[in-house]
Amino acid sequence: MKITKVFLFILLSLNFVISLRSQNNINFSHISPKTDNGYRIIKNTIQDHLGYIWMSQENGILKYDGYEFWFYSIDSIFNTNKIKDAIERIEIDASGNILILSKNGLLARREINGKYTQLNHLSSTSNKNILINRIFTNKNQVWLADYSGTIYLENKRTSKIGSITTIPNIKFNKTEVVDFEITKNDDLIISTNIGILYKYYKDSDELHEISGPFNNHSGIMY
Repeated sequence: MKITKVFLFILLSLNFVISLRSQNNINFSHISPKTDNGYRIIKNTIQDHLGYIWMSQENGILKYDGYEFWFYSIDSIFNTNKIKDAIERIEIDASGNILILSKNGLLARREINGKYTQLNHLSSTSNKNILINRIFTNKNQVWLADYSGTIYLENKRTSKIGSITTIPNIKFNKTEVVDFEITKNDDLIISTNIGILYKYYKDSDELHEISGPFNNHSGIMY
């Protein structure tokens, strides 16, 4: 009798384990974006408000609806012909527009209507083009950093880009902003590739270096 009970207990336990494993099975489908008879290496992906998946790759961006791909070339994005550049990253803003950054610092915005707006000259009060080094999204906001250490913020309502502060001692191709983080108070933590952190206080419009044991050690702070 005891043997029968033990056998039934083991049998029920096995059925329970098998049932749990079958419930946790997840099926994956392999997606291979292919355009112009060539496969694309995807750098990063985002999803817009309509559910489309956008993918960045060197020669342009892709839109995917779960069935088909649409390809938009880098030349059409930056309104050039045979540009010697590559897509670095894409992000989406609060209005659903797609922002596209190139390796050489070009910045364009794909509007909801499918048209492209070139943004490098909008980042300054002058007509001088400003090359963008980094683009980040956090808390539904878009932040930019240029090669001189100036930080920009896109206005959620108007989609206009304006500078808010400048990181000191930034030298082209030597020191740069590498990452952002937003605090609970909407202040901005900024890290650099030389081991220095800064905190920008939004309410007081002040920038301060963060002191810590990491200050005397060079290297990238993430």
